Amino acid sequence: MRRIIGLVLVVTLTIFATLVENYRNNLWVSYRDYRSPYVADIPSGPARPPLSARVVTILIRGLRLSTSQQMPTLNALREKGASFIIQNEPPTFRLPVWTTLISGASTEIHGVTTNQAGRLSNSSSIFREVQLSGGSVAVIGSQSLGDTLGAEVQRFEVVENPDITQRDDDAVRIGLDVLRDSQNPAALICIELTAIEDSLDAHLSDSDAAISATDARIRTIQEKLDLATTTLIIMSDRGLTLPGSDGGGEPATAITPFIMSGAGIAVHSQGLLQSIDIAPTLAALMGVPIPAHSQGEPALAGLVVPVTQPQSQITLSSAPSSTLVVTSTMAPLTALLSGSALQLTTFYEGWSEAIHQPRFASEIFRAQQSAITNGDTKAYQMFVDDLRAHAVVARNARFTAERSQRLPILVGIALFLLVIAGITFTAHRWQPFAGALLYAAVWYGLYTVVLGYHFSLGDFGGSEPGIFFTSIARDSTVVLLVVTILIALTTGRHEDGLDAIATVMSSVLLITCIQIGQAAWFYFQWGAQFTWSLPDSASLVTMLVALTQVSGLSLRLVPELPNIPIPLIIAFLTLIIFTVVRHRDTPGQYGRLR
Repeated sequence: MRRIIGLVLVVTLTIFATLVENYRNNLWVSYRDYRSPYVADIPSGPARPPLSARVVTILIRGLRLSTSQQMPTLNALREKGASFIIQNEPPTFRLPVWTTLISGASTEIHGVTTNQAGRLSNSSSIFREVQLSGGSVAVIGSQSLGDTLGAEVQRFEVVENPDITQRDDDAVRIGLDVLRDSQNPAALICIELTAIEDSLDAHLSDSDAAISATDARIRTIQEKLDLATTTLIIMSDRGLTLPGSDGGGEPATAITPFIMSGAGIAVHSQGLLQSIDIAPTLAALMGVPIPAHSQGEPALAGLVVPVTQPQSQITLSSAPSSTLVVTSTMAPLTALLSGSALQLTTFYEGWSEAIHQPRFASEIFRAQQSAITNGDTKAYQMFVDDLRAHAVVARNARFTAERSQRLPILVGIALFLLVIAGITFTAHRWQPFAGALLYAAVWYGLYTVVLGYHFSLGDFGGSEPGIFFTSIARDSTVVLLVVTILIALTTGRHEDGLDAIATVMSSVLLITCIQIGQAAWFYFQWGAQFTWSLPDSASLVTMLVALTQVSGLSLRLVPELPNIPIPLIIAFLTLIIFTVVRHRDTPGQYGRLR
């Protein structure tokens, strides 16, 4: 019976590998095509008088925090204004980060998980709020940015120069033209600079030139602004690793600079921000409603917000930063705190309903409302902290209910894996366990040390993992073949070739069980379809890598050809190796290890 098991495993594992590949692909599609249940049409926060007459933002694609600290113009702006560090949460692909920056909503809320979304989600954005408030928005950037924003902005100036060394010069020139346009003035201007990212994407050996040129371009724009009435903001969408990849939570990718200088900015202020805080901060500067789906709070430490109603005027100017909206006073602190608290309360009331949990936001707001309307920043911060703590509790309650439903399946899978391990152990063969341990050690070393991966979305090298999956499947197959050959070399005292195949295929079975165990745990934690929450990105990648290793048992080397059944190849190699290494005690008799 044992000798037949090996042949059964050859067929079973080959079929199982195809099923696992389909499941892995469906899992990724569920993540990529995630549809947020939170983007219902809800009211935005109330409008307020602005802190600044105009906001000019320069978005530097691919700028890491460490790189920004080497740029003289940025360091000078840090001295004159506010310097913050932004912590981005995965996925840190270009489009999800852009959406978070302009909406104040996390990926789980706005629903954009990869660069394949095409356009922004239906979540509200700072661009939309400016335009609904009667202001105008102008964006100068690449065609990809224009395709993404769509109708979000009234004016988009595309930069089409194919020469990556000159493209940003065109962006600066067009940006200055927009600044000088008194016929169609824009209250919010965003200029995209891509030279640093382009230098990494093109694998240029020396990116210092791109960094220096970007710094000079920022200085050119700064010199044309009247920072007494205009706010200049420098920010990055995400960092890029040296090969030019993104998506993960590594510090080089996820931690970026955010620099503000000019009107409404507190000098020498600094601190830490989350990416969801950027849209509320821009809304505070411009006096427009905070986007409805925002989860963040204004960067109060970096803003000059008067407690009372001062009589200072924001006057018109003939400079490119001339005032667009005439207002008599700057926004008071009480209006900003109350507006933010009201927006967060409205959002979390709808959020609670979407996840089918009791509402809590209004009650928390009522407890602090009096202090907040009196301009008490400590009361506001207590409100925000309490709100987020209750959100964590509500989210965990929903997870607990779902996991309790999946628990019987997890227990069943665990018992099945234990039975397989027990059957293998009772066969009195050490090779399957040695093979499984050897594979795990070699594979982990190859993945982390040799290939330099981190079980991160950044391992994909882009927001679509197709090439990554193919590479991992091939690498795991090579490691598996090496391990099974080594195991086959130890089968010389087995009874016959079928017995040797059974031992080697038992090793493959145990290796597969390790991967299935990881997949089962992920399924228990997050489920197979993502409908209201997104999984931890590191857990997701670990799951996908485990499934890809199993799918490597049915490997397709050439797209036009059918898959190669790796277990069948392993069986043939084992049979050949056994005929070479088999040990005869007497002529015609094979020694058998007992």
